[in-house]
Amino acid sequence: MTQREEIEDDMLKEGDRLTDLIVEKERLEMEMEENSNAAESGGTFDEARQLEIEGLLEDVVLESDSITATLDVLEEHLDHVEIKISQIKAEIKAFDLEAV
Repeated sequence: MTQREEIEDDMLKEGDRLTDLIVEKERLEMEMEENSNAAESGGTFDEARQLEIEGLLEDVVLESDSITATLDVLEEHLDHVEIKISQIKAEIKAFDLEAV
């Protein structure tokens, strides 16, 4: 596997992790809203669960930020690799066998 393919593979994996976190965040937000609405509709408001969800949401945000930062680094690395590939291709194309 080339360096470029490895970087692209890592980016896909991080993208999948980010997608999973987005789904988890939406699930937690929905549960939080349902818990809040339960109190309004005469049900029982679970304050402990609400606090737990808030903590989980904070964790999701932190992990999402970390993944986003990792994706930024991988994208910069990929750009660097692509520039190097282009430079090498240009040097190969400009190479004159008769000059050797």
